Amino acid sequence: MGKKVVVSKYRVALLLLGSILMKSQSLHASPLMPLAENFTLPDIEGQQVSLNDYQGQYVLLNFWATWCKPCVTEMPELEAAHQALKAQGFTVLAINVGESESKIKAFVAARGFTFPIVLDNDWVIAERYGVMGIPTSFYIDPGGRVYRKILGGSLTKESITAQLIEMKTRQ
Repeated sequence: MGKKVVVSKYRVALLLLGSILMKSQSLHASPLMPLAENFTLPDIEGQQVSLNDYQGQYVLLNFWATWCKPCVTEMPELEAAHQALKAQGFTVLAINVGESESKIKAFVAARGFTFPIVLDNDWVIAERYGVMGIPTSFYIDPGGRVYRKILGGSLTKESITAQLIEMKTRQ
């Protein structure tokens, strides 16, 4: 009878340990990445651009404005990454918030940016994406899922390249 009690306690301990491990795994499991909400906005040439136009590509969705110093600092890095990585199915899609088309056109022309820029004059799309300050960027995978959100003007060509590599290895 003594052996049955020991075996029974052993089984209970294993069941408890297994239960604890399963619960801890569920707490640390990564949640399913949410789908990026599609939108359609005019670009600086007046053409309609949708996020869905980039389905199957890696997208860095960047919310910015010309008056935002961190945004302005980050923009050449976005251009460098766009140029270096576009052959790998990567694009930068910049959403200017709240500024006039003429101001943005002059800003872009003076700096030679080539990535697509669309206009969110009323912050409607920024609000849908939960943007509280700019710059705010979202990495979106080829399946249209938000992979990561980046706040502040910390993006560099190198950090964008590293993020793209990480995204590709996790698929």
